[in-house]
Amino acid sequence: MLGHAANGAVTSGTDHMLSETVDSTAEDVRNALIRINDELKRLGVAPSDRDAIEVVLAECMNNVVEHAYCERPGSRFDLKLHLSADNLFCRVEDDGKPMPGLALPSGKSHNLSVDLSDLPEGGFGWFLIRELTCDLRYARERDRNNLMFQIPLSHDEG
Repeated sequence: MLGHAANGAVTSGTDHMLSETVDSTAEDVRNALIRINDELKRLGVAPSDRDAIEVVLAECMNNVVEHAYCERPGSRFDLKLHLSADNLFCRVEDDGKPMPGLALPSGKSHNLSVDLSDLPEGGFGWFLIRELTCDLRYARERDRNNLMFQIPLSHDEG
């Protein structure tokens, strides 16, 4: 679990760590997201920041389940979060298939002014991840995928 601040709020100089091992199922991803959101709420992270964090983590974890492990239940991956006063530092580690070309997908935006039937079925995830994070990096080390990024906290009450 994340560490406890005296008053439950995220304050300058107070860091909190969270480490989760998640099973490669949609249900376990949902449960991990609920636990993380509850802990961030308890620590006083603003609702708008929690929403951004949930979107990014859901996209990243679902990518591991769907692509790295090809929806192979029984595989596990690690999620490590470090909450500081102004950022959430994240690392997602798995031993599934590597990213194609050992590189992050481009995450280009799509033209949304087309008919609904002409929109692509997928491809929005990496765009969202790139828009909501900074210092996004990927490395394949010792047969493990390592995705690292930061999510800046706005502290909006939103």
